[in-house]
Amino acid sequence: NLFALSQSLEKLALLYPDSELTVVRLEEALSRHNHFTTFNWIDALLAGKANRAQRILRQLEAEGIETVILIRSVQKEFNQLLSMHQDLTQMSISQVFEKYRVWQNKRPLYNAALMRLSASRICALISLLAQAEIKAKTQYDESVWPTIHQLSLETCSP
Repeated sequence: NLFALSQSLEKLALLYPDSELTVVRLEEALSRHNHFTTFNWIDALLAGKANRAQRILRQLEAEGIETVILIRSVQKEFNQLLSMHQDLTQMSISQVFEKYRVWQNKRPLYNAALMRLSASRICALISLLAQAEIKAKTQYDESVWPTIHQLSLETCSP
């Protein structure tokens, strides 16, 4: 879309009149107008990118996405990571990726998550997810978003 590209370049020229564009500046300026999905958030979690994960989560919250959708989506990933951890005691990482049919482009994300998160830490995250799910389904007067933000930060921390 050349028109959108032209508008983005004009916006960048206005935002940064010093004409010094860095990757960070470019990502910040362009990501503000992106539409993120649950899958983008999960990818950021797997990669350990805390700032990106929080930014995506804030946008999803502002858009009014159902918290149960977020919880269930990330719960599936955590359960799979836990199973992968258990299989790594008997298989190579490539065999584990083949067993779980992890796409080639997702393998670096899963590898990063498996290296950063121990099995016990994944269990603790699953427990936090369970608390968030119970809160989302039973305590309508209390927001579950702070718990999801906490989960996001804890998942990304080294």
